[in-house]
Parts: sequence; C-alpha cells; structure tokens
Amino acid sequence: MSATRPIPITRGTSPMGRNTTITLSRSRPIPDAIPFDLREYIPQDVWRTRLPIIKRTALWYSMPRLERTWLAIGFLSSIILPIVFYQLILSHSQQAAGDSIAIAGVGAQGISFGLFVGACVFFFVPIILFKFIGQQRMNAMLRRWVIADRVQCGRGAVLPVWRVHTPGVFRTHITLTISLPYNTPTSSASSRHQDVQVPALERPKACLVNPGSHYASHDDVCFIHSLPQCDTLDDGLHSIPEADEKDLAEKV
Repeated sequence: MSATRPIPITRGTSPMGRNTTITLSRSRPIPDAIPFDLREYIPQDVWRTRLPIIKRTALWYSMPRLERTWLAIGFLSSIILPIVFYQLILSHSQQAAGDSIAIAGVGAQGISFGLFVGACVFFFVPIILFKFIGQQRMNAMLRRWVIADRVQCGRGAVLPVWRVHTPGVFRTHITLTISLPYNTPTSSASSRHQDVQVPALERPKACLVNPGSHYASHDDVCFIHSLPQCDTLDDGLHSIPEADEKDLAEKV
C-alpha cells in the first residue's frame, strides 16, 4: 500500500505580507493539520470548515475533460469551417453569377471571417464566462469571510488574508494562498520545524481583540466554536447581525 503524498506547501513573500501557499487537487485529501506558520492565527475548526468549502466551490467550476474537448472542437471548427466555406462560396459565386475571382473572393472572405468570429464566440466565450463566474463566486465568498471575521474578532485582531485561484482549463489544481502582515510575530522554530505537531494555543493571536471593542466577547477572545450566536451556514460563514455587517462594511 503506497503512502499518501504530502500536500505541496510553499512559503514566500509579496506586497501582501508573508505567504503560505497550499495546493489542493481533486485526487488528494484536504490537509487536516494547519501549516506551522499559521497555527497561531487560524483556529482548527475554521481550517477544517473552510478548506472543504473552498475545494467544493472551486471544483464545481472545473470539468477538465469536457472543457478540453470543447476547446479542441472549437479550435478545429474555427480553422476548418472558414476554409471549407470559403472554397464552397467562392466556387458557387463564380458559377451562379459569373463574377470575377476578385469580386467573388471578397464576398467569400467576408463570410469566412464571420464564420471564424462566430465559432470563436460560440466555443470560447462560454468557457471564459464559466471560469470567470467561478472565480467571482470564490472571491465573493472570501470577502464575506473577511466581514465575518472582523465582526467576530474585532478591528484590532490579526487576520490572515485568504486568496484562492480556481482551476483553469489546463491547470486542474486549486491554489490557496494565506498571507500574514509583515509585522505579525512568528515562532523562531517555524523555519526549522515546519512539520512538528504542537498543541493548540489557548488564545490564538488571530482571535485577540482590542479591549473595549464592541465586537469582543467577555474575555476579549473570539473563539468561533464557543460562541452561541455563531450558527454555521451552508457556505461556512457565521451569522452576523445585519446592522453590524453594514457598519463594518462601511469602515473596511
């Protein structure tokens, strides 16, 4: 029995901060363990809830075999149809009206170009829209998570930034990038022992809030799993009072 291959995880920097990039795919299980660099900032229950939602949403807009077959048919059609119809129209125009080759050629070229544009629109535009809608739905879900985290944890909390690149036609994997600001502290052991299992912290820095914040709980810690008002919805969000959500959206 072959061992399960590890999930590819890479680390780097960008203008957003320090990045941890996780590659998800249809064939590999979702990683249960949080990467070492993120364990102080993402609660375990949030990790286990959101990653399946990200994977399910991204794969809903990914049908590799159908997309590649459709593109191949579209590519061949956009080349073959104009050539075939150009010859047919050219010969028919010469025989029916006795036009010169130049006049018949202009009309045939115009019709062939129209067929080329029509084939491109018919075959390529639907896939572009399909992928665009999938990425926009993913981005909208991530924005709602940002609002939910701000409402639950307060404006002073250190919140990771989640970004997802959904699969393309020839790229079937999902790229999840989680960024932390440069000024967030990290453990000195993270670079040497990235795969060491450590016990969960009692006060994750991702959930620490400023004293006096009207989003804070009684002990100034936002444990999402322990708050009774955080009812899980279908997309993994937590219920937010409508007034608080509108107020936060105006401030962000």
